[in-house]
Order: sequence, then structure tokens, then C-alpha cells
Amino acid sequence: MKELKDIQMNLQRVFKIKPQQASLYLQSLAIREDVIFPKSKRLAVYQNGYIIRMTESLKDDFPKVFKYFKKDTHNDIVYEFLKKFPSRYNSIACVSQNFTRFIATKYKKHKFLGDLAQLEWLECLASYALTTEPFDFTKVQLKKAEDIFKIKFKISPSVHLMKSNWTVHKNKIKRATTYLVVFKNKEGLQTEAV
Repeated sequence: MKELKDIQMNLQRVFKIKPQQASLYLQSLAIREDVIFPKSKRLAVYQNGYIIRMTESLKDDFPKVFKYFKKDTHNDIVYEFLKKFPSRYNSIACVSQNFTRFIATKYKKHKFLGDLAQLEWLECLASYALTTEPFDFTKVQLKKAEDIFKIKFKISPSVHLMKSNWTVHKNKIKRATTYLVVFKNKEGLQTEAV
């Protein structure tokens, strides 16, 4: 009898490969064979569902990046990504954090894609953050003029800064050093060049 830990590890290996390649691992799984519905087909249901859901999630987080790839390659990109950066999180949202590194290293020929992925990831982080009220400067009361230098500001958790060699915040991407701030306010998600 195999331990649960071994079964889980083998199942995770199967999810990282394409269903056609899964037969190598099927022998190591403690799944009962069935004549009518073989274990390879039963397992493929979960494999395909996992890849479909991961593809949907990544396309939601990185819509602009995925526009640069043909639709029929999206699942292959996700397979490759999950091989290199397997999910170690209980939340599907956390899986996306390594996609920027994957894109930047895998697609070096299209150098702007790494920066575009980074911008979209910062937009995700900003959208997850709590919206804070803007500071009201009219409420500041100083006893002495020098006290102005003692004021400390706390930046909203939604604010993220980025330097890019590309104008990834624009529709037409060109090579140019750009500094961006991504944040969320009452109007929604904002990306501004500074």
C-alpha cells in the first residue's frame, strides 16, 4: 500500500504533463483500472480541467501578453510554465506571480513581453489591495514650520512602481525608458507614466 504522500506526488507529476504522456506515471498511481472507463481517461478529465482552468486564470491576469500568441498555443504555454513553475499554492491567484519570470526568460526574442507581463502582474497586485482614503492635507496642524519635515507618509498598499525599457502602458509599444506607477483608487485601476 502506497502512502498518501506518494500518491499525491505522483498525481501532481501527472498534472504537469500532457495527457498523452501520462501513461508513464499511471502505473505508479493507486487508481483502480476499469474496463469501461480506463484510469487514463478518468485521470485525463482532471488533467485537462486543471490545464483549462490554469489557462483561463493566466489569460485573465495577462490578457495583453496572451494577445501576442496564437490561440492554439495557449495551452502549450501553460504546460511549459507549469513544468518550470509548478503550483505550490492553495490559491490559483498566487500561481500567476512566476509567469512574469517565465515570459521574460522564455521569450527573450520579444524583449518587451517580460515588461508587459510585469506590468500586468503589478495591476493584479494593485487590484487585490485594499483601497485607502487619500490623505487630507487640510487636517495637518503644525506647531512650528519646521515640523513639516517630520511628516511621514504611508503609501497605499495598492501602489507599485516599475521601470521599463518599453512603453508597455501604451497600445503601441516602443522602445523607451519609462517609469510607471500602478495604483487603485475610487475610479479603479490606474497606470501612469511618471
